[in-house]
Amino acid sequence: MAVPCDGKGGTEPACSEPNDRGAGTVAALAICMVLLGLSVVALVMVQASVAAVRAATAADLAALAGADALRGLQPLGTSAGIYLDAGGSEAGDSDADDGPGAGTGAAKTTGDACGVAGEVAARNNAALRGCTADPGSGTVTVETEVQVPVLPVPALARARAGPPG
Repeated sequence: MAVPCDGKGGTEPACSEPNDRGAGTVAALAICMVLLGLSVVALVMVQASVAAVRAATAADLAALAGADALRGLQPLGTSAGIYLDAGGSEAGDSDADDGPGAGTGAAKTTGDACGVAGEVAARNNAALRGCTADPGSGTVTVETEVQVPVLPVPALARARAGPPG
């Protein structure tokens, strides 16, 4: 015997089906939440990857600059305290604060290999975590770190540079 649905005592076969109203909305919301979660995970992975590339780039450049400084080489365009800035214009040894690296000339790049490596790492938005200079072989080994915005662990990179050959 069927259950009356319309309250008039009659029976309808459609009344025996379960009430599924709103099930599509719940399923759509669940799918959206899963996609949002996957998007957040992908964003974190991309940020970590970018930070690792930045750390590697900073380590490579810092090691190369430190090895050049250890060997007493000067950057291109430097002579007698005059150097070319990033824009290609000549700049001297001024004490004015024109931004990062302002007032640094050839005298600062020819001495302390780890100091030069630290400066190059800082210019590439990385922190110099460790530096070892070996004057006998002319090699410099550096380790840099770059903070990942959403992760508590920084991206680390290590590089070694020395004379060719």
